[in-house]
Amino acid sequence: MAIDEKLPAPRDRSRIDIGRDWELRWWSKVFNASPEELKRAVAAVGPSVLAVAQHLDVPLEAEPPDSDTLYTTGPH
Repeated sequence: MAIDEKLPAPRDRSRIDIGRDWELRWWSKVFNASPEELKRAVAAVGPSVLAVAQHLDVPLEAEPPDSDTLYTTGPH
């Protein structure tokens, strides 16, 4: 899933900062989840991208195809 090119990509892609609106929107698109769902997931398992991906049952590619975009794998 391609991310909106108008949203800047987070510098640290290992953690989710839900305190930054643009980052919350960026990660919401990555996980195909609403901002509220993402906030609940971070509250449940912490800000680790891998932990949130497991919690939301969204597999992530190990290496994103390019540095400005993160993709999920599998059906959505």
